[in-house]
Order: sequence, then structure tokens, then C-alpha cells
Amino acid sequence: MRLDVQWSAPHTTSRLHGSLQMGPGFGFGDWKLAQEKPWYAEGLSALRELGADLVRYQGWRNRPDLVVAEPDPPKGGRTSWDFSRVDPPFSDFLQANGGRPFIMNFSTPPEWLAQDGDPQAVADYFGRFVSWYAQGGFVDEAGVRHASGHRARFPYWEVLNEPDLEGENDPAGYVALYDAIVERIHRISPETRFVGLALASTLSDPAFSTHFLNPRNHRAGVPLDYVSYHFYAQYRPDQSAAEQAAAVFDQADQFVATLRYIAAIRDELSPSTGILVTEIGAMNQGARQRRAGALADEIQLSAAMYAYLYARMAALGVESAHVSGLVAVQPDQMWQELAMIEWASGRPNARYWVLKLLIHHIGPGARLALTRNFAPPPYPPPGPVLEMMARREPVFGQAFVGADGNRKVLLVNRGAEPAEVVVPGLAGGRLEIVEAARPTDPAQTGPTASEGLTLNPFAVAIAALPR
Repeated sequence: MRLDVQWSAPHTTSRLHGSLQMGPGFGFGDWKLAQEKPWYAEGLSALRELGADLVRYQGWRNRPDLVVAEPDPPKGGRTSWDFSRVDPPFSDFLQANGGRPFIMNFSTPPEWLAQDGDPQAVADYFGRFVSWYAQGGFVDEAGVRHASGHRARFPYWEVLNEPDLEGENDPAGYVALYDAIVERIHRISPETRFVGLALASTLSDPAFSTHFLNPRNHRAGVPLDYVSYHFYAQYRPDQSAAEQAAAVFDQADQFVATLRYIAAIRDELSPSTGILVTEIGAMNQGARQRRAGALADEIQLSAAMYAYLYARMAALGVESAHVSGLVAVQPDQMWQELAMIEWASGRPNARYWVLKLLIHHIGPGARLALTRNFAPPPYPPPGPVLEMMARREPVFGQAFVGADGNRKVLLVNRGAEPAEVVVPGLAGGRLEIVEAARPTDPAQTGPTASEGLTLNPFAVAIAALPR
């Protein structure tokens, strides 16, 4: 296959931040035990070295003791406010994040408050929660002052998580919660920008998007800064590697298609609202079942899918793409393929190294050049058939010009077999590549002697043309 790049054609400028999501104790059940695992310190070090903006700190509801600060309702003039288990892992995150902007999502209100169903009561809870960190403390429902000494800043706050799955929210009910929470937090932290929806799927009830993005459905003055969505491709353990790849990339294309519709709805109703994708992964539907030795290939497949989506979403104007997530998963447990760090050693795997490669080379401001993938002759006629043919080719390519003026090409082998590609002008350049043969190694770097390359299955590469 040969790439055709029109370097002189008008370029689309990317606004996309590559990032990841993580949670208290990286999702492990006991934070104190997590500290004793080798992957905990290594994971914080990996976050520090990644240098990603907009990391999403997500308080998963599966461990409310690490994210809920008022577990019981006020009673007899006393409250149950307690941050002793919430503070330590969040402080570890802030230190490792190094002052870079991040997205906060403490999405889980106390169960007793969620059952009450009063949006303003939920908003007051989050208002006190934010005050604990942003204003050094708060006064509780009984009039007692709780002092923290914290002076954190929250650049972004994502309001709740997957309301299309969690709780009993309909679009109007979610908007009522969003407006109340945003108004309350905004009074405490005026500089915070807000992310709405955080939907589990772009294929959820479209009314969530259409209702939320219509400013007439919100209280006057409530900002609609961003909306966010999640995407997890799925495959079966009984499928071959080629069948898994076909399923994953097919679903990725469907996701891109739905993002186009969402962008069109946004442009019509609230054109200044940005679009984020705050969870991205590929999941084995068989949970603990997989072919012998297949885990490294599944992780590399997930990394390749992310790189492919990264380029496609950059072209659509999406502003962040988060790998899900910075976790280590115990062997023989569910969702090992979603881990970014190894359980035993704490070493980052291909999902981490591909993210780091993309952050380094294709950050916001990179200009995407018109790129076509051509199969060997005979060529089909121009038009939709040619586009379909390119989508079937195993190697995907996207050329771009970096902020430094250097010309580079992102290459992704979407197939389960080695694939050849020709990149005109590449001879004398350099190649950085992440592939399954070195599952926990950084990108391998070396010179390119010719324009032709052979990419191993699910490999992700950045090819830098000589100046």
C-alpha cells in the first residue's frame, strides 16, 4: 500500500489532547494495600513522566469509601463528614500530576442523598466537597466548621458519570442536576469549566445530547463548556485475532460516524461547546477467558485502535481522548486488557507507550495534511468506492506537520498480519514504533533507509520525514 500526502493542501489544525483516566488507588479495592503494590509507585511515576494535560480523575462508584465524604445523613445535630480516606489518594494524584490542568469527576453522591432526588441537596453536597479542597474548608448542615487547609484549583469539573446507565436519570432530570451542581460549584470556583453528559455511549438515547445541548433547557447563565462521551469496542474470546481486529475497527468507525452527528447537533444548538471523549478502550466480552498468550496482542490491538481513533477524532475537532485507564489488573481477573501497567512489575504497557508517542508528536496545534491510502493497482475509480477501499486496507496513515514544522506520518496496522506500506519521501528519516513484540518497552527508534516499511500486527508508528 502507498500513501499519497498532499502537503501543500489546506491543513486542519488539531485541538486534541491525548490523556487518560485514573481513580483513587487506581481502582484497587483497598488504597492502603494498593500503596504496597509495586505498580502503585510505578503508576504515579508513569503519570508524572507522561506529561499529559486534562487527566481525568474519576471517583469510581465501586468504592464509595474512597470518594464519598458524607456517608450518612445528618442526625441529631451531627454530620458524618469525613475526608480521611478521600484525601490521601487524591493528594498522591495531585503531586504526580505536577500542576497540569486536569478534569475532576467525583461522580458519586452519598446513596442516601441520591435516593432523596433533590437536585439542590446534591448540589449543596458537591459545593461543600469543592470547598474542602478549594477554600480550605466549609460549614456543614449543623453549622460546624470543617477546616482542611487545602487550596486546590479545579480547572475542569465533569458532572456525574454515565447518567444513561447509573441511577434513574432521564435527559431532563440530568439537566436539572447539572444546572444545580454547576451553579453551586461556580460560586466557589469561578474559574472552573464544566463538562456535561459523560455518557456511556454515543448510541444512548439521543435525547440526552439534544436536550442537554439546547441552552433553552438550562437555567440562565449556566455554562455549556463541554460534553463528553465514552467508547469501548467489544470482541469475543472465541474470535481469531483477525476477527477481533475486524470487530474492533468496525465499531471504531461506527463511533466516529456517531461523533459526526453529535458535532452537527452541537453546531446547530451550542456551537461554542467542545466535545471530549473521556473513556476509550477495547474489552474482551469473555472476561477472564482468552486464547493462550493472547493478552499482549489484545493490549496492542487496543493501543492501535486508540491511535486510529486519535487521528480520526483530531480531524473532527474533538478536544480530548482519554485512554481508560491507568490501572493494574490482577492476573485472571476481568478487564486485564484495559490495564495500562503490569500487575507484577508496574511497568507501563503498549497502551501507555502509544499514548506517550501521540502526546509527544501530535499535540494541539499539529496540522493534519490530506492523506490517502492507495492499494496496489488496479485502482478503483475515484469517489466513495475509493474511500471504502482505503478503509479495508490494513495500514491507516495520517500525515501532519508539527509545531516545529517537521513533517511526520502516523501509521497504524489495523490487521493481524504484517503489512507493507510505502511513505513517499521517508528515506533518510526516522521511525518510532510500538509493537507487541516488546509489550512493556518504550517506542523503538531508528533510521529509515527507504520509503518502504513492514509493520507488525497492530503496530503503531510515527514516521518522521527528513527535513
